[in-house]
Amino acid sequence: MAWQYIFPSSKALETVTNTTFDVKFGRNIQTADDFEISPQAGSKAKFSPQDLERLKAEFWAAHLQNHVRDAMRRIVDGSFEGDRHWAAYTLSNITKKSVSNRTVQAWLMEQGKPSSRTCPEWALQALKTFVSDPKNEEYLKQGREARARDSSSTRAWSAEVDSKHSVNFATNEILGEERRLQEWRGANFDTLPAMIHRFEDQTEKYLNHLHDTLLAIEAALKKSTTFDEFKFEALEAIRDKQTAKWLVKDARRAIETGTSEFANDDGVLEN
Repeated sequence: MAWQYIFPSSKALETVTNTTFDVKFGRNIQTADDFEISPQAGSKAKFSPQDLERLKAEFWAAHLQNHVRDAMRRIVDGSFEGDRHWAAYTLSNITKKSVSNRTVQAWLMEQGKPSSRTCPEWALQALKTFVSDPKNEEYLKQGREARARDSSSTRAWSAEVDSKHSVNFATNEILGEERRLQEWRGANFDTLPAMIHRFEDQTEKYLNHLHDTLLAIEAALKKSTTFDEFKFEALEAIRDKQTAKWLVKDARRAIETGTSEFANDDGVLEN
C-alpha cells in the first residue's frame, strides 16, 4: 500500500508522491463513497480526476486493511498473550496453511513499512471463530497459564525476539540504515564535519567500552585462581569502570549546563 494513515486522523500521506492529503469521513463509513480525500493546499504534485479516483480506491483498500490488522492485533494480544508464535501455530493447525510467527508479525506491522504484509480476511476470520468457540476455552486457558509460568521464570531473550520482535527489529535496522545513507548522500561542506565527528565519537566510545571490558577480563584472569573468583573480579572491574564513566559524564553535564559546582565563579555549592 502507498498510504500511511491512522484512523481517524484527518491527514494521510501518499508515499509515492510524498503528498499529504486531507481526509473527510462521513458519519457512517461503509463504502468508498463515505469519505473524500484531497491534496493539501500548496501541494507540488498535481493529480488528474482519474488519479484521484485511483488514489481514493487505494486509500479505501488501505483503510480496510488497517481494520483487519487492528482486529488481528486485538486477538493476538488478547487471546494469545501477544505470542505471535502461538497464534501462528494455532492458525496453521486450523487452516492447514503454512503460517509462521514472522508471518503474523508481518501482518501486524503498520502500513508503509518494508516488512508490512496484507493480513488475509481468512486468517482473521479463522482466529475469530476459534477464540469464540467455547470448545477452545480450555486450550487457550492452558496456553495463557503456560506463558504466565514462562514469563515468571528466566526466558532467553532470543526466544522473546523469535516469538514477538524479529520482524520489527529487522525493519528498524533497515529503515535506520536507509536514513543514515540518505543523510550521508545529502551531506555538504557545512554538514559533513558534524556527521564525521558524530560517527567518530560513537565509534571511539564503543571501542573504549570494549577496551575497558577486555582489560577487566585480562586483570581478572591474572588475579584469580578459581572460576568464581574470576567472575567476581571481572564483574567488579567492569562495574568500577562504568561507575567512573558515569562520574565523568555527570561532571561534564554540570560543566556544560553550568550547574552544581559550575553554577558560579568560585565553584562553591549553594546551600
